Amino acid sequence: MLRATNTWVAAMACACAIACIAADAEAQDDQRARLHFESGASYYEAGEYEDALREFQRAYDLSHRPQLFYNLSLCYQNLGDLPQAADYLERYLAEVAEIENRANLEIRLRNLRERIARGQTGAPEPQPEPTPETTEPATTTTATTTPAETTATTTAPVEPAPQAEAPLNVPAIAGFSVAALGLVTAVIFGPLTIAEDSSLSNGCGATRSCTDDDLSTMRAFAAVTDVGLGVALAGAAVGVIFLIVGTGESAPSERTAGAIEVLPMASRDGAGIVIGGSF
Repeated sequence: MLRATNTWVAAMACACAIACIAADAEAQDDQRARLHFESGASYYEAGEYEDALREFQRAYDLSHRPQLFYNLSLCYQNLGDLPQAADYLERYLAEVAEIENRANLEIRLRNLRERIARGQTGAPEPQPEPTPETTEPATTTTATTTPAETTATTTAPVEPAPQAEAPLNVPAIAGFSVAALGLVTAVIFGPLTIAEDSSLSNGCGATRSCTDDDLSTMRAFAAVTDVGLGVALAGAAVGVIFLIVGTGESAPSERTAGAIEVLPMASRDGAGIVIGGSF
């Protein structure tokens, strides 16, 4: 009795081991079939139908799934082998129970048979690409692509708002211009004053005291030089002040309290600026 029990247990263990091995082999075959199918789909998309046919056939040999008959039919049809395409499509319709677009595929099969009967074995129009791991074949559809109408919204160009040009700071420009004029005057008459002084030193100054008539020319040159320097300093000061306080172009009636007016002043005895304003 014990020996019979041991024999039964050993038989069951053997059966389980065989079943596990078979299941593992089937899983490996499914995995390899999937790889061949994906490779076939890639070849098909690239238009390499002979390579796609080879990969789809290997996938069927490993998995024996009747859904692959549809893919094989597409490959043969694109290769111009209409009899094989019709046979595999007929097998697909016969062995796969649930096919959503069965009516369309039956029409295609009938058209293939009619073309074969007329001897038209030329390459057909392109068919839909196979869909990996589908239990239902892809529906044959003829898509008419209509270019989308482009609606252009025309809007008037928006011109940038004109930027207000910065007004010229006329008082500052005038001040610097006066300063330049005064500087030029000082540069001209300064050397003349020095030359006249040197001439007097070598002339009347060497033997006697120079009279007012002798000194008049030098004094005139010196006065003009001093006035030029004064005007230069005053003009520069006015220009700087107007650069700081603004343009100073507002009308007298528009000036507000606190406005400051700066005017240059020059005379024979000296030069300077006059500052005034209202508070």
